Amino acid sequence: MRKKLLNLRPITGRVVRNARRKGVTVYTRRQWGSKYPAIYAERRKSKPHFLLPKTPSDTLVHHITVTLDHGPLSADFFTDMQTIEQIGVDRFGSGTSYNIVIDMETGEAGIGQDLDVKGTHTVNDKDVPGYSYDQNGVALAIAFMGMPGQTLTRKAVKSWIAIVTGK
Repeated sequence: MRKKLLNLRPITGRVVRNARRKGVTVYTRRQWGSKYPAIYAERRKSKPHFLLPKTPSDTLVHHITVTLDHGPLSADFFTDMQTIEQIGVDRFGSGTSYNIVIDMETGEAGIGQDLDVKGTHTVNDKDVPGYSYDQNGVALAIAFMGMPGQTLTRKAVKSWIAIVTGK
């Protein structure tokens, strides 16, 4: 498993290792079957996060993917991650728009954009005071895979806690 983490940026690899130590199933892009590795490699060069890894990000944005969950198997999770990735490619040319996606049912997690790469998840187009316009460059994003009205299971909450806090 360690060899597969070598393709992740150091900060992302640390988060993945810590979450796995806490019993969270976290898949790298290679493991869930990303079809666009070149997009992520290019974003590493051209779209760095404005703060990370030198300065901690102080903003975490939560999203819901509004995609149907195909089932409880890992293969179903992989299909769902590929769907989310394709939406990001079609809409923004970015691959998965979020840093991490957590299945609302199973708690499995998948890596999207590395943590020190700018996402394509949100902007401050309402000019809310105290926030930059380009939240993609300063905030991190976790998306919960599912539909509005779904409730997070304990497994999903456990995964979120382990990923966000390292505990």
